[in-house]
Amino acid sequence: MVALDGDGRPSFHILQNHGESPAPLVFHVFDLLILVGRNVMDRTLTERRDLLKRKVLPKLKDPIRYSPELTEQVRGRLIL
Repeated sequence: MVALDGDGRPSFHILQNHGESPAPLVFHVFDLLILVGRNVMDRTLTERRDLLKRKVLPKLKDPIRYSPELTEQVRGRLIL
């Protein structure tokens, strides 16, 4: 759950005080654990994210958003 400031940037302060602010809230999803009542946790994260994109996200609208995979280079190695 993320609260957005006037420029559309995430703001933890606004989230903490959301009851006092009209700022929009968005929910970022990045993983899928259950699909149609079936546990899919035995699948890899890549498979679960693919299921999320193909089976769930097309049925959802704002304020629910897909969180893309974040990667980072650390000492020449790609960290997911």
